[in-house]
Amino acid sequence: MIYDAFTLAACAAEMRAALSGLIVHQVRQPDSLTVCIVCRTKNREAQALLSADARFARAHLTVSRPSGPPTPPGFCQLLRKHLKGARVEDVRQIGLDRILRIDFRPHEGEATALIHEIMGRHSNIILVNEGGRVLGAAKVVGRSISRTRQVLPGQPYQPPPAPKQDAREVTAEQFVSLRAENPDADAARWLTATFAGISPILGAEVLSRAGSDSPEDLHESLRLLLGIWERRDFQPVLLSSPERRCEEVYPLPLKHLPPSIQHPRPAVSEALDATVRAEISLGEIESLRTELLKLARRGLDKLMRESEDLLDVLAHPSRADDLRKTGQILSASFRDIPAGASSVTLPDPFDPDMKPVTIALAPDLAPRENVERTFRLARKAEDRVTAARRRLPEIAASIERLERASVEAAEAQSADQLKALRSALQTARLVSPAPSGAAARPEERPFGGQRIRRFTSPDGLEILMGETAEANDYLTTRVAGANDVWLHARGVKGAHVVIRMTRGKNAPPGTLREAARIAADNSDAKHSSYVPVDWTLRKFVRKPRKSAPGLVTYTHEKTIHVTR
Repeated sequence: MIYDAFTLAACAAEMRAALSGLIVHQVRQPDSLTVCIVCRTKNREAQALLSADARFARAHLTVSRPSGPPTPPGFCQLLRKHLKGARVEDVRQIGLDRILRIDFRPHEGEATALIHEIMGRHSNIILVNEGGRVLGAAKVVGRSISRTRQVLPGQPYQPPPAPKQDAREVTAEQFVSLRAENPDADAARWLTATFAGISPILGAEVLSRAGSDSPEDLHESLRLLLGIWERRDFQPVLLSSPERRCEEVYPLPLKHLPPSIQHPRPAVSEALDATVRAEISLGEIESLRTELLKLARRGLDKLMRESEDLLDVLAHPSRADDLRKTGQILSASFRDIPAGASSVTLPDPFDPDMKPVTIALAPDLAPRENVERTFRLARKAEDRVTAARRRLPEIAASIERLERASVEAAEAQSADQLKALRSALQTARLVSPAPSGAAARPEERPFGGQRIRRFTSPDGLEILMGETAEANDYLTTRVAGANDVWLHARGVKGAHVVIRMTRGKNAPPGTLREAARIAADNSDAKHSSYVPVDWTLRKFVRKPRKSAPGLVTYTHEKTIHVTR
């Protein structure tokens, strides 16, 4: 999906025109990284969509009404607390970056702002107060995730670093000088690497409109495109051709692409809303298709191996007869079998010359038990042959069904078709449930991979909870700061809970109650109607040397009584 700073500028202009002056009526959070803000007045309504999804990070107006989970996530509750009933004052892009700011003014109380950073996997949606402090975020970023820039409730908001230059502030002479420092670099790539807001597609467009790669022509072409940016003189187009897997949207016609694939659209938001939903749907279809084909292949491999084993059983039907014959030989002479022997040589009554035959034994079994064991193995061999004759036609039918399902999956055109096909195969027990997915890479696993859950309190503070004894240890000894608030249900096994605090600040009563409820709900006393929960500062919590995981001692505690 193409969503660069130029596209954000066009979306921001449309959002400003549609949202300014409206009152926030509802806030929805259909998933953990997407926020929808419904705004109304008496005569009009508009809805903004902000997404921090790594693949589809974007901001634009939308007409869709995605539903959220039955219980709104903590961030959604925080947004509703601060935004519902507030008036949208302004919507603007910050500089030439992919950063959007929406300012809100409530009827009473301090103003707030949503800052939407659209930066691939680092995208985020952050709520800040009038003083610029973080109230909450879609992605809370602690020191364990980033040592250079944290996004934590209570801390001042820090904008992302801006290593590139603002092309609007560069004169023609400075532009020529910058180009002279790297004259052999590809012009489009150099523009992208040097100036803020210049994406690869926009860099290619600057070069195309310049007509040459001379610094003077490049600067003039860039200046004219930035003029379109400043004037908000956008002319959205839909990029669509048979060669393109998905349609794309851009806020102005591109001269470096054929005109035949560019189709004018009245608004960037409208076009983006439709194309991204289609791309997400297509991505879901391809993901379901790939997963189902993998499961079908795995099922086919399993059935083929089973078929080969059964054919081998049918290819040697005499095994049961040989075992039964051996059992009869042992039965006839079992008194001659020495105890504890690993083998015995006995005359073969089935041979005309009574030639001796050597039979392997289980030395840990008594002679009679060896006889019984041999007859039991003979019965099992007979049963395997019978079962193989019955099972092989079933396997052939299952293989045929899976092969037919693979063709159907490859030709399916909708997610519903693939889901129904997978459900039918699972009901028939032809495929196993899909794997939960590969483990996250170490750099994507917060808290060292320990099972630590995050919550956001009604006051916007981050609450952390250990889900295992080892996670409790890690949370208390490695994550919590000295002045963070630490909680634990008194006298019973349970989770360690930590409220992340800014130095010199006290935990609000509502946050303490919420953290105490979490500690009570995740303790051995969770079914009690009354649970005392102790809290103290982390610096008063000590882990005895060589103690069991999760075991600590603490002092200076106070108690919150959680009642149901």
